Amino acid sequence: MIYLIDDNQREMRRNEMGIHFVDDNVFKDILIKKDKLEVNTDLSFLSNAKCILLHTTTEDIDENGNHLSKSTTNANHIKEHISDYGSNIPIVLFSNQMSEITPDTFDYDTNPNCIYQIKKNIFYERLYDFLEYYGQTQKIELRIIAYGKNYKAVEISRYSKALIESVIQKGDSDVFKPTWVKLSTLRTFYELADIGNDFDNFVYDLEDNPVPVEKFIENVSLIVENLTEFNGKNNYDWQK
Repeated sequence: MIYLIDDNQREMRRNEMGIHFVDDNVFKDILIKKDKLEVNTDLSFLSNAKCILLHTTTEDIDENGNHLSKSTTNANHIKEHISDYGSNIPIVLFSNQMSEITPDTFDYDTNPNCIYQIKKNIFYERLYDFLEYYGQTQKIELRIIAYGKNYKAVEISRYSKALIESVIQKGDSDVFKPTWVKLSTLRTFYELADIGNDFDNFVYDLEDNPVPVEKFIENVSLIVENLTEFNGKNNYDWQK
């Protein structure tokens, strides 16, 4: 299960943000929400979580159910120990006080299992698509939270830039060589673009049927344009 930890004071989700699907239990088969955690709660129930979505300023409650102002011992323990910032369990940390996504707050290449900070309203705007994707695939895809449903178009622009920068100093008519680029970058670009099923065969084909640098750059650029135009779907044929 995916766990949403948010004290949701003043029923903010529904009353201030207009988010109803969480409290209406639309995703009851995959999402468990926790609005109240007593101080020093036994958090072992999270040990088998598929992902934790944590409002970082979630306040502890006392034995009477009252929130303890600025007491966030449970939230701190969850992010620092139970999840260990994604090392143990994928985690998203959100709060109203947080800023937009940057390479410092989410870097898929470095740590695909932790969004260190994202604004609360943006998190909730993208949560439905994240949960829907998980329900269909059983895969945790934090890039949907970070960049939205069309995350492929956002991410592929970054990888395409790195690929082009690796060959831009070569002559347009020079034959492209896979060794000129970082293969992990090319692999991720290939996967995001849904070019085919087998990356190794794709690389072998580039070696056996070489293209000039100018054509390689054109292919990369047109795939990016295609994904952007068609909401993450690539219809461009690399071999065309």
